[in-house]
Amino acid sequence: MDTSLWIQHFDKDSLPAWPCPACGKGHVNAVRKTFSHKETAASIRAKDSPDWDPDWIDYVFACWGECSNSSCKQPFSVTGKGGVSPYYDEMHGENWGDYFQALHCYPMPRIVSIPEKCPYEASEPLESAFSLFWSNPDLISTHLQRSRSR
Repeated sequence: MDTSLWIQHFDKDSLPAWPCPACGKGHVNAVRKTFSHKETAASIRAKDSPDWDPDWIDYVFACWGECSNSSCKQPFSVTGKGGVSPYYDEMHGENWGDYFQALHCYPMPRIVSIPEKCPYEASEPLESAFSLFWSNPDLISTHLQRSRSR
């Protein structure tokens, strides 16, 4: 399992190549012009502080994704949080750029592959645990431990 695929930040023009749970062949692509983000109220209020710095900026975002497999085209909704971080550009020096991190995706891609012959009693708790991955990673291990003890 490539864990970096599930925890990486991205920009507004792309999503990580999460595998499509519907067809298993494609991956999630961002649907252009559907990405929307807004600065949180707390982030806006923080700008009144004399110590304010751009890395205090916090965003919420939403966008649509779609499977890259032309015979599937499964739609996805993706929401999450974001912020601003510094980066170095040889032409302009130090700059600030937006980054985003998914907290929810529906349908949730499969974080690990599940064999086709896996019994429902084992696959169902695993599938439901995937939906908790970003929003509550500690709960996933508890959820999986309970399903093993059934």
